[in-house]
Amino acid sequence: MSEFIKLNIEEDRVCDAISKIGYSPAPALLDICDNSVTANSKNIQIIFNKKEGKTLSNKNNVSSYTIIDDGKGMTNADIETGLTIGSVVKYGKKSLSKYGVGLKSAGLSLGQTIIVYSKKSGVLSKAYKLDRNKVKQDGFGVYKSDISEACPELSPNLLDDFKSGTVVYITNTVEHHDSITKTKNKLEEQMGLYILIF
Repeated sequence: MSEFIKLNIEEDRVCDAISKIGYSPAPALLDICDNSVTANSKNIQIIFNKKEGKTLSNKNNVSSYTIIDDGKGMTNADIETGLTIGSVVKYGKKSLSKYGVGLKSAGLSLGQTIIVYSKKSGVLSKAYKLDRNKVKQDGFGVYKSDISEACPELSPNLLDDFKSGTVVYITNTVEHHDSITKTKNKLEEQMGLYILIF
């Protein structure tokens, strides 16, 4: 009779692998926006924060990305599911999402830290932070806290004008990025998104 041996998963290496499946910034952002479309968003905003001293046409000139939608929103439990690698979710026929890795792989291809918070039917969730720099020491998981603690640089009122919606904030960007101008042009060409640059 054979013996089953459960093996460990090297969580940090898995994060590294899914972050390098061939994304450039525009497709990664579109993959994240697909979640917004699936959530019946009517409006999606992408905000680029430019690094100090860089021009819009410099490569690697983004310090953070913020994606804001006015979709149906998520509860705390929904966000935890969304940040689970291989999360089991029913996807629509036209959804790009299939295997429960899109937000994580797209987000981690853009930056080392993903923060998600949401509002559903007027109820604001906690903020959830997935931090690649912590995965090695703590294992794969998220830190749950108030929005002001998780991302003090973001105003928690980004969803004040919406009954429901979601914010995905990606920071500690990695160094292989197209310029803001190139990414913005690709996004506008493919999706007609409303894009802000700060």
